[in-house]
Parts: sequence; structure tokens; C-alpha cells
Amino acid sequence: MIELSIATDGASWGNPGISAGHFAVFKDDKIIYEQDNFYGSVTNNHSELLTIFNAINYLQNSKYNTPEYTITLHSDSQLNINLLTNKFSSAKYVNKESVFIIQKMIRQLKCDFQLEFNPRETRSISYCDKKAREYLKKLNVFN
Repeated sequence: MIELSIATDGASWGNPGISAGHFAVFKDDKIIYEQDNFYGSVTNNHSELLTIFNAINYLQNSKYNTPEYTITLHSDSQLNINLLTNKFSSAKYVNKESVFIIQKMIRQLKCDFQLEFNPRETRSISYCDKKAREYLKKLNVFN
């Protein structure tokens, strides 16, 4: 099995506020792909969820979506990880449709896929947080 990891993080200026996200795909602690996304005005939690969506969407359409890959997606959003793994019910959650769509995408993956909570201080999560904030600055949303 070939192991990859994906780190994700979302950022917002205000809550809700102008939001973006960044994810990076790692192999042997080296970045092999990364992507920024702009989300407009959403909550920070929703930007985290949208970044997970974009990472899984990338994965679905990549050469890594095959049985020989084991991929772990890391997020510092414990709420979203718990919603996506059914540890929490999403019945009353405002973004429940997004949760259901992402769960369906995960079921359709061909690789061995796992979701994992990691604290913000984790190096790869911290990197994605920095990149999401830099992307917001680059778009001049702070002026």
C-alpha cells in the first residue's frame, strides 16, 4: 500500500465572513499537490467543511483514487470529522446537505480512506491554515 495524507484548513475573516480554504496532499512528508479555494461569505466551520469537500473532490478525480493507496485526511475541525464519521448526528446541523454529499463521495472512493482529527498545531494543519490566510490576503479581502 502507498500511503498519502491530506491536510485541510479553512479560514474566515469574521464568522460568518469572507472565507477560503487550503488543502495539501503529502507523500513521505513532501507536498505533491496543494490547492486554494475561495468560498465567499460563510462561517469558519463551513469553510472547513468546504475544504474537506474540495480535497475529496480532488482525490476522486486523481490517480490516487485506486485500491493501492491508503489516504488519511486530517482536519482540525473536530465537529466536521465527528459529523462525517457519524459520531454526531447531522439532523439539526445547518450544513447537513454538505455532510451528506461528502459522506456519499467518501463511500464512492476506491482507495482506503480515513478521516482524522488533528489539533491546529499539527505541522501540516498549521501550514494549511497559514496558506488559507495568505490566500485571503492575496485577494485583498482585508481592505
